[in-house]
Amino acid sequence: MSKNITPYKDSTLGKKEQVTQMFDNISGNYDGLNRVISLGIDVKWRNKVVALVAEKIRKLFLTLQPELEIWLS
Repeated sequence: MSKNITPYKDSTLGKKEQVTQMFDNISGNYDGLNRVISLGIDVKWRNKVVALVAEKIRKLFLTLQPELEIWLS
């Protein structure tokens, strides 16, 4: 006997759509609030993730570059 739980009881949307709407409603405030709560640490880890991904892409490109040159010539 599971009870159907939805975020918005008065909504005619399905549960999945309601959850999507709930996250859409808070997303505008999330980054600013996260910045305050984390004392700006979120900026540092976001930049670190970007740098790590960029390095992975660079290494992948350098690995594939010789093969790409052969294929493109």
